[in-house]
Amino acid sequence: MAKVYWVGLIAWVLAAGIPACGDDDDRGNSNSDSDSDSDSDSDSDSDSDSDSDSDSDGDSDSDSDTDTDADSDTDTDSDTDTDTDTDTDSDTDTDTDTDTDTDTDTDTDTDTDTDTDTDTNADETKYAVIVGVNNGLSLCDEDATDWYNYFTDHGYLPENIKVFGDAGSQNYPQHDGVGTPAQIRGALEEFIAKADSDDIISFTTSGHGAGGGGSSYLNYSGGNMYDTELADILKDAVSRVFVFIDHCFSGGFGPDLMGLPNSSNIYLTTTCTDEGYGWDGSNNNGAWTWQFLEWGLIGQYNDESIDNETCFNAAAASYNYQPPSVHAPEEYDGNSGSPFYLWGGSKTVFPANQSFDMPVSKFGTLAGTLSGATQITVTTYNEFDVVDTTTLRSSDTVDNVMTALGKSQPILNLGPRCIFDKVLSFRNDADVELGKVGICWSPKPRANLPSAFIPSGTDSRRYGIYIKDLASLSQAL
Repeated sequence: MAKVYWVGLIAWVLAAGIPACGDDDDRGNSNSDSDSDSDSDSDSDSDSDSDSDSDSDGDSDSDSDTDTDADSDTDTDSDTDTDTDTDTDSDTDTDTDTDTDTDTDTDTDTDTDTDTDTDTNADETKYAVIVGVNNGLSLCDEDATDWYNYFTDHGYLPENIKVFGDAGSQNYPQHDGVGTPAQIRGALEEFIAKADSDDIISFTTSGHGAGGGGSSYLNYSGGNMYDTELADILKDAVSRVFVFIDHCFSGGFGPDLMGLPNSSNIYLTTTCTDEGYGWDGSNNNGAWTWQFLEWGLIGQYNDESIDNETCFNAAAASYNYQPPSVHAPEEYDGNSGSPFYLWGGSKTVFPANQSFDMPVSKFGTLAGTLSGATQITVTTYNEFDVVDTTTLRSSDTVDNVMTALGKSQPILNLGPRCIFDKVLSFRNDADVELGKVGICWSPKPRANLPSAFIPSGTDSRRYGIYIKDLASLSQAL
């Protein structure tokens, strides 16, 4: 009977939930055992938390110290430990989320870095071959200097630029040698081999030129470069190519370059047609170099990045010579549907067209400047080689020559960059030179043929005149 009683009592206790009675103050010993068990559970939880989260170890150690100091708060600490464990579990979840966010941020950063590297690799490298060979002219080195300064101001590095000119290097900002056809070809081929489709090669050249019948060539030191030869050099270029030619008869280069398979990469502007002349201008440059570079790219557009097509339209409309003149500048654009930029962005500003009067020089008229001439020494050339020299001393002959030239015409600030067929040196009775007139060579002699007046003394720059009666001049000479 007693066994039945105790079994029933135990069953009743279990059903009643004996842990809820642990708050009764009369059970001190029982509390101590319960706290010990609870603390043991807490420690066990704490160890488990330590494995999953290092932060939980710190909380557990702190809670264990509190239990040791205050037994009366043991139950509360036990509850707190339980809450802490719950919080710790929550923290663990939070930490996991944080780790996930961190991974996401890291991936994002990695993608951003990759994009940045790609943009850097896509930046174009800019190359330039700049030529200014005077060969009796006086401003081609100035053209080379101004192109060099423009390019280096806009991302072209000196190590990616070659400058060729006369033998003396003192008039050039960088001098890589005399401007021979071999030097120039070698520099172009070197840059063509280096440049890829993201890059640009600029070739600017100033000097004498000749040609006719649809063919043109550039006069350099020790030889010539023909239109077909330049086309052969550029045919392998995969980069964009800018060609600027300030030479007489330079328009003949256009059809050859536009006939290349890669012509869509090429932009060319020339100072004239295949029958016209380039000019030494009044602004210390070749006339077209000044108009396109100084007046256009730098002046009208405030040195902003402007496409060549827009600059050409504005500069050509303001130039001294307009179509159908053979001296009007020409543009050959292999991809007219896409603007061609020498550097940078795409800012486009449209300036008002500027009328341009033919500039008159300080020398007045031809007759006034050569007043007192009593003899003329005539030197005949085959390109740059002298083939004959003679002196005319008849006063009637001197007057006939002056009349055929047009002695009342003003001397202009624009002097043609032509090769001379003849040079007339006007002298007085003391054999002192008063000035010279260079008769331009032309494959098609015509009325009003441009020619050059060259003053005596230290001013060797060319100024301009037009021969009024070429037939009478030929007869007089």
